[in-house]
Amino acid sequence: MLNKIKLNFIKMYVTTSLIILIGILIFGYTYPQKPYSDFLIHWNQGRYSSMYIKGGFLVYIYSIFSYLKFEASTAALIINSISWVVFSASCYPGALNYTNRRVDIAINNLIILITISFGYWWIAVASTVEVMTVHVAMLCAGLKIFIYANNKLKKIVGAVIVGLALSMRMQVIVALLFATIFYLIIFIIIYKKDVKKIIRKEYILAVLFSVAIGISIELFLRNQSNNQTEIEVMQRSQLYIGLINSDKKLPSCGAWSQEAINNAEKELNQSLFSIVEKFVEKESIVDISSIVVCKITRSMFSKFYVWWIPEAGVSQNGKEFNSIRSLYIAVEIVLNIIGRISICILLYLLFCKIDGIKLGYKIIIVSIFFGFMSVYALLEFNPRYQFQLVACLVFATGVALSSSGKNKLKAVI
Repeated sequence: MLNKIKLNFIKMYVTTSLIILIGILIFGYTYPQKPYSDFLIHWNQGRYSSMYIKGGFLVYIYSIFSYLKFEASTAALIINSISWVVFSASCYPGALNYTNRRVDIAINNLIILITISFGYWWIAVASTVEVMTVHVAMLCAGLKIFIYANNKLKKIVGAVIVGLALSMRMQVIVALLFATIFYLIIFIIIYKKDVKKIIRKEYILAVLFSVAIGISIELFLRNQSNNQTEIEVMQRSQLYIGLINSDKKLPSCGAWSQEAINNAEKELNQSLFSIVEKFVEKESIVDISSIVVCKITRSMFSKFYVWWIPEAGVSQNGKEFNSIRSLYIAVEIVLNIIGRISICILLYLLFCKIDGIKLGYKIIIVSIFFGFMSVYALLEFNPRYQFQLVACLVFATGVALSSSGKNKLKAVI
């Protein structure tokens, strides 16, 4: 019976991933999106590196398609389709097989539901020059290669891919830093473990190596850019939007505002440390806490929506999106709820109902969550930024599940 369950899961996972891929191709072809806002920045950078502002290694990926004279929407559709294949393959946890038939079936179904809900978000940005899709695909692929590598060369390849992914979203480096701090605090303070026993030297070196690659690419591209002022404003605006000029109430706390951008530009001649110092002196602990609590609440409970991306992009392309807008939003809302509930149930089963999962895996999952929440609490927050958190949680959960019970793959953690 268990073998039949395993076979059914493999068929369901592959079929679901293929259906999502077909949805990406159909939606992207039917509703091509001209790049605008940040998406236009990413596309222009691919053509002219001197225009660089942000996006890291994504510049080089799109530069190939720009050189070959592809339209932006066509290039994005190809890249996002490939990214989905890479992501779904990287997050595949193996043919799960525990000792409890009901738990097996429940976990398999939850993974399928999460794949559907996450894939639906991917469909919305099918032909958008979006950094998130490529970023999470490469991040998960690199981690997958590194974790299951059986030789040094594969480990290096995995670490390099992770570094390339980190260059695209520098915030993730900060999130991983916070996650590492939480990981150490939990193990050292709560479980009284020796640092040498919980973190191997090779992991420290791999993390430093990947971070160094990410930062090096970012610095190299910045040095080539003619937009030094825009880069500095963009950097500072994250803190202005997220904290210094943030609203204190839902639903706009931590949301983008022109006022924050203007203030960041006006105060470029002041050190960021002095600006933060003034902010702390001016605002009470209660006010600062209210901003942080509001932003965490918003990041936890606000809907993950991406429907506005195709609506804005398609309208610029002269295509009619309103005919399916209501249906698209309705489905997105339902899948958003299903996805969140499924993740919560899956994590409950992982923590409470499955034997054989090492404590370290569970702590990693908790640390990832708190790491991203710390970034959301301090910097700008946009609902689509949850792409990163959900992707990392899904990947980490898949690794944990693959290493338990009868599944045991030879993970290096």
